[in-house]
Amino acid sequence: MISANLKKFIEENKEAIDNSDWGRLSDKLNVTSYALKAEFFKMLLEVGINPLDNMYSIPPFFYTGILSLSMDKVYIPEHITIIEEKAFMYNVNIKEIHLPSTLKSIGNYAFYKCGALNDLYYDGDVDELLKMLTFAKNVFWDEHKLDQKYVQVHSKGKIYPIFI
Repeated sequence: MISANLKKFIEENKEAIDNSDWGRLSDKLNVTSYALKAEFFKMLLEVGINPLDNMYSIPPFFYTGILSLSMDKVYIPEHITIIEEKAFMYNVNIKEIHLPSTLKSIGNYAFYKCGALNDLYYDGDVDELLKMLTFAKNVFWDEHKLDQKYVQVHSKGKIYPIFI
C-alpha cells in the first residue's frame, strides 16, 4: 500500500520522474543507499510508473531490490545502453535475461552470484557482448571460486556456452 505522502510526492515531482532525474529525487528524499533507491523504484512501479521507460542505463541493485523475488526472466528494453555495476547482483531467482542489441557496456559484478542464471539472449554482435562480459570484473562470480558453471549466450540462432 502506497502512503498518501508518497502519492503526493510523486504528483509534485512528476516532471522529475518523467525525466528520470533520479539525482534530484534522491536528494529530495535523502535517498542515498542503493537499497533505499531500489525501494523507491519499487514504489514507483506500484503506482504504475516504470523507471526504465526514460532511463538509458540500469542502476545498481535495480533488479535485486525490485524484482528479485518475482521474476525468473527479464526483457531489457532496446533503449537501454548500459547495465551498471551490481544491477542484478544477488538475484537468486533470475534464469534468463534478454539483452538489447543497443547494449554498449556491462558493469563490474553486474550478474554477480545470480546462481540460477543459465541463459543470456542477445541479437547484437556476440563478439561485442563477450568483450563486455570479459572487460567487467567478476561479472558473474568471484574469479577465485572453484565450482564455476556455464551460461549459454543465445545469439542469432546460435548458442555460445561461456564458462563463468
